[in-house]
Amino acid sequence: MTRTRKRITGVLLGAVAGCVGVGCVAPAPNQPVALGDPVEQRAMECLKRGVRYEALPSVRAQAIEALEFRGGRDALPWLRNALMDESPGVRFSAGMALGSRRDAVSLPAFQKLLRSPTATDRIVGIYGLHRLGDTSHTSKLAQYLLESRDLSVRSNAALVLGRIGGAGATRVLALALSDTDPNLRANVLEAMAIHGSEYAIDALHASAYGGIGAEETFAINALGLLRKPEFRKLFRLRLENSLHVEAKLAAARALALLGDRRGFDLALASLTYRASEDIEADTIENRTRRVRQLAAQALGAIGDRRALPGLARMMNEANDPRLQVVAAKAVLDIVNRRVVRRAAG
Repeated sequence: MTRTRKRITGVLLGAVAGCVGVGCVAPAPNQPVALGDPVEQRAMECLKRGVRYEALPSVRAQAIEALEFRGGRDALPWLRNALMDESPGVRFSAGMALGSRRDAVSLPAFQKLLRSPTATDRIVGIYGLHRLGDTSHTSKLAQYLLESRDLSVRSNAALVLGRIGGAGATRVLALALSDTDPNLRANVLEAMAIHGSEYAIDALHASAYGGIGAEETFAINALGLLRKPEFRKLFRLRLENSLHVEAKLAAARALALLGDRRGFDLALASLTYRASEDIEADTIENRTRRVRQLAAQALGAIGDRRALPGLARMMNEANDPRLQVVAAKAVLDIVNRRVVRRAAG
């Protein structure tokens, strides 16, 4: 591990380890963790420390996204403070979270974001105001999606339009299907599918069956969010027959959202997955992290408390703060005995 890598991973690790006084030692393997156990407190503390993680803005954004529907009103000050973060991506995540919560206290901040020279600030300001009832700027999102030369601006506009939904938003999103960036097109399909577009659902269904690698995994995840029982057979087939463990884990999560926990054993074992070779020019480290993240997400959706010890170990001991945050989110999903749906509209 390089000196820089040690610095990046060490800050959040040290922060989590710093709560030893309230019981940060991971529970023993296979021991049940009761409601009210300090593991829940540690998970919330992990997310809050992630919001302040200076070394990597992506970790702050990830922690904010995890707090979007967790932590109740106690999380609001953390989200509001993040609106002043130096990173546009972190400010965007915070604005989306506060907009989804319809946080009226943030109204002046949303109005200020609308006057920002940064396009992503203006986009999330539009979303926040829309959620609070001011739709006078919402039509500008189409311009950001279809005319900006900045991919991040187009992607963020697509995300906001997907959250807002409605026939008008779906029509605008459909126009972006001709975009030159494949990742943006995929995100547009997901947003359209969530709001009932048969074209988008059919396209994702085809990718889930015949996609390659990441495309297959993305499509399964997107279809899983729809919670449609008619896709149960597809998810079971992908869990059993996919050539990629990532797709299997996405299928396990999708099945869990339909009340089917048959992917539990695979997801639990994958918390300690280690890639043995590069695949499609991917690095071992990146694939290892990706599989473990998918495993934690699946376990959070499955909701089986037997997963808490393994997730607690990942939260406390992982050498990557991104894994710590996703583990903390999964812990809260399990402890609260629910999987939080993303808001729309």
